[in-house]
Amino acid sequence: PALCPKEKYGYDPRCRPWYSDTKLKSLWQGNFVHVMAPYRFATTDTVGTTACSGVVDPETGDYVGTTAIDLSPTDLFNNLKKVDADFY
Repeated sequence: PALCPKEKYGYDPRCRPWYSDTKLKSLWQGNFVHVMAPYRFATTDTVGTTACSGVVDPETGDYVGTTAIDLSPTDLFNNLKKVDADFY
């Protein structure tokens, strides 16, 4: 709550579920890839998901951050349509 108070203006990724959930799971479960449930992207208004992995300092065990990639089935499909191949 101190980091992400209600009515706070601006964008802080540490206040987003993909960051906080990944941090908790990374500290408790070790190395893994956490895939969020599908949701609507705010910037493109398409449905997709985010795959995240925590970054932990191997010497100290301190949590350093989260790496993430957004995956959109619509974008993947549109890009595959451009490929001239017999199979994907």
